[in-house]
Amino acid sequence: MFVPAVRKLTYAALCAAAVCLVAREADAGDLSGPGEDVCSFQFDPDDAVWRVRPLPASLLFKPYMAGVKATRMAGIINAVDGGRTGDVALDGSLGARVGILRFGEGGPEADGWQLDVAAAAFPRLNVSENVDVDATDFRAGVPLSYRSGPTAVSFGYDHISTHIGDEFMVRNPGFQRVNYSRDALLLGLRHALSDDLTVYGEVGYAFARDGGADPWVFQLGTEFYRELSVSTGGPVAAANVQMREECNYGGRFTSLAGWQWREPESGRLLRVAAQYEAGKTPYYELFEEDASSLGFGLFYDF
Repeated sequence: MFVPAVRKLTYAALCAAAVCLVAREADAGDLSGPGEDVCSFQFDPDDAVWRVRPLPASLLFKPYMAGVKATRMAGIINAVDGGRTGDVALDGSLGARVGILRFGEGGPEADGWQLDVAAAAFPRLNVSENVDVDATDFRAGVPLSYRSGPTAVSFGYDHISTHIGDEFMVRNPGFQRVNYSRDALLLGLRHALSDDLTVYGEVGYAFARDGGADPWVFQLGTEFYRELSVSTGGPVAAANVQMREECNYGGRFTSLAGWQWREPESGRLLRVAAQYEAGKTPYYELFEEDASSLGFGLFYDF
């Protein structure tokens, strides 16, 4: 048992190291010098010109801060109540949404059209059971986004599939796995009510599905972030409600509160936050189970 435990702990350490590396990058990205600690982004005359921009550094449509299965880098240590994946879990998100091609303005607050790719793996490591990998969900998509002023729209293809861990199967010999998967079209809308407050909604329709998945999924949410300065960041809070047809339009509630920093050139976000979730488990191999969790984590959005 010693060797497998070492292997799993090494895997957990690698996940944590990845999150720390991107955190270090975010810290290194603060290019403001002494006396230049301002809240606004730096203006470049070229940013106002609409043109083709390969590999843009920023996104026109950011991942939802409290969204279920949002593609980002994150690590969260959770106390879990309910379900069959232990009382203490390390939940990871290893991925990103990044820009491939933009036609529009430059900078993180640009108007225009942008093609992105998004992908992530979402492992749950059961700290209560020798850090077993109980489940891993995978997500990948190709979204096209458009932004005009305070409003941004995202539309595209999205795939989700889920896998149960070998050790989980050994601990639960009567468990019957399902081949849960979704190939869907997603339409999301973001609107900034003010500099600090944003609301959003999303609808997804799965045109191909398996393992108990039904066609419709909805998300609604709100986000608050007040940047005090570039170097100090500021308070952040967010809430999300996910509703899934296969759960009779029940789903999951997620909320978080903490502190966030924004890199001024690309708009990338680093935050530390406490997070609370309740409802159906976010691991879709076990989508019919109820579980709540309270934890603390580090989150990085590209």
